[in-house]
Amino acid sequence: MLARPYDSEVPFGASGDTLWATSPQGWAFREGVNYLYYTNSNVFDLAVTAGGVPYDVGKAWYTPSHVHMAGAPDYGGHMSASASFTYTIDGEDRPLTKPFRREKRWTCWSSGRREDWYAVRLGGPRIVTGVDLYFYDDQPVGGCAPPESVRVEARSGATWRPVEIAPLAPKPDRNAIAFRMPERAEELRFTFRHRGADKYTGLYGVDPRMTVPPDALRAATHSAPLNVEGDKWISEDDVLVSRISVINTTARPQHVTVTMESPLATAGQGVDGETRISGFRVFLRGGGDSVTNGRSFAGVLRPRERRSFTFAVAANASAERADSALARVLADPDPVRTQERAYQGWFDANTAGFLCNDPAVTKMYYHRWYNVKKNSMNPRLGRLQHRAFAEGRWTADWYANVISYGAGHQI
Repeated sequence: MLARPYDSEVPFGASGDTLWATSPQGWAFREGVNYLYYTNSNVFDLAVTAGGVPYDVGKAWYTPSHVHMAGAPDYGGHMSASASFTYTIDGEDRPLTKPFRREKRWTCWSSGRREDWYAVRLGGPRIVTGVDLYFYDDQPVGGCAPPESVRVEARSGATWRPVEIAPLAPKPDRNAIAFRMPERAEELRFTFRHRGADKYTGLYGVDPRMTVPPDALRAATHSAPLNVEGDKWISEDDVLVSRISVINTTARPQHVTVTMESPLATAGQGVDGETRISGFRVFLRGGGDSVTNGRSFAGVLRPRERRSFTFAVAANASAERADSALARVLADPDPVRTQERAYQGWFDANTAGFLCNDPAVTKMYYHRWYNVKKNSMNPRLGRLQHRAFAEGRWTADWYANVISYGAGHQI
């Protein structure tokens, strides 16, 4: 039940006293992070380049205490997105990952404009012949509808140019947009003219039809000789952690960069911010270990050398406790092992050992305790001063809360 591939359909296992995540993809936590009413947020991710080639997560395996990831050279293009405006509970990158689902959406609802744009970075030079756009539509009760019109632009280098497309009448769900001529591009931008006087545009799927130009593919294949691995987890005291290791398997030196990317970064070195959630002050402290000097590492790995890097963001109602938790993680020489011991320690201290001659019953017993651990919280905020249970730590914005209907069944 627990030893399974980790993808967008598998919920995150480890959780803190108040902090949890749904199913954030990438090397760190670029989406789906929740802190009570602070929902589905993008906290940070890592950009990893080895031998001049970007590496993305190729495969990942889920365990109760952490997720283990294996990197793969990004020949096909790791896409990322930006937008002129994003509604607070939506995410720009969500429409880029399959399967396309309506709840994984970007919208510009409430932007105040009658035109907005959404741009997709393709991860390098690509030959693009078209794109499928899945428009979000919550009429008649909501404020989003397919746009009246779409303009497409492509960028190579610093220049944007218009792309001629076949006639399009935008409709809900999938819209196949064909380019009149193939485009060599590094980024696409879609400008939407919103429907009517009060509707806004939303997307829940963006699927470019593209290939890698032969010259770019040859260059990437030649210069991607390194192994990249990672682990990510949430500590019990609400620290989001990513540990990346890069191994030079070749007989020659190789250049490596690892950079922390965060929309929350307000300080020169790391993440340093404060927000209010339902009246509660929450302090965010983040950055990298001493190897990264706070935000990034750029250097050369000797033949057969292995280097590891820790990045983390702590969230707490106290700035001092957030600083302390972050410092503890970043100073740990083996934080993965520390997380495994701490996670197992909770079960050793709080549960009764059980063994049955039917191994399925034994496994179910411990799986039920895992559910109790995963869905328990101890916010110590306002009237929530004692340990409580959530029915399930899930992705919907209205669910970021104590909903204890399931506690009796779990216990």
